[in-house]
Amino acid sequence: MLVGLATAPASAWDRGEFENFATIPSFTPSGPGAACPDGATSCTSDIEGVTVGSGWHGVHPLLRLQQRRRAKRLRRALFVFAPDGQLVEHFPVRGSNPHLIGLVYQQSSKSVLIADLDSGKVWKVDPKSQKTTLFMTAPNEASARLNALTIDSNDNVYVSDSFQGVIWKTGPNGGAPTAWYAPSNPGQNDLLLPTPTTTSH
Repeated sequence: MLVGLATAPASAWDRGEFENFATIPSFTPSGPGAACPDGATSCTSDIEGVTVGSGWHGVHPLLRLQQRRRAKRLRRALFVFAPDGQLVEHFPVRGSNPHLIGLVYQQSSKSVLIADLDSGKVWKVDPKSQKTTLFMTAPNEASARLNALTIDSNDNVYVSDSFQGVIWKTGPNGGAPTAWYAPSNPGQNDLLLPTPTTTSH
């Protein structure tokens, strides 16, 4: 469920006013091997990331279907909502691993870039054609854990790698990245690693 304006109970953490924007519906997963937990014919799941794009059905968030722990074969999916919260489309992100995390809308290609935590890859998804292509693979991909993405004014893409303590940078069309920030770069340190050294401050 996405929220935007109502009043929380006084005893709860005060997050201001909010209202429901959209609700993920129950659905039957699609794609080879896709299935709901316990053999159910339809199911729902959690939301992991959200981004806002334009150029197809106006401005809309695209939501990623998070894997339930029991649903080992539930495919990753994107949900596309119109500005009024109505569901426009949902479809699987083919070829991806179970743990898709961050996502960002790339205006120049009118596509969504998605970090695949388990594979060290970034996928490029066209929400109109539903086509998925490989955008970037991190060096030492077996050790990489890609999380969040952002894009600068020149359309360069930056991807955080939490296990290697690196922020990777690649161009608008993807391809082999360079280490924009890394423990091995001159003058930089290991503060982005899960266990930085005490001398890195």
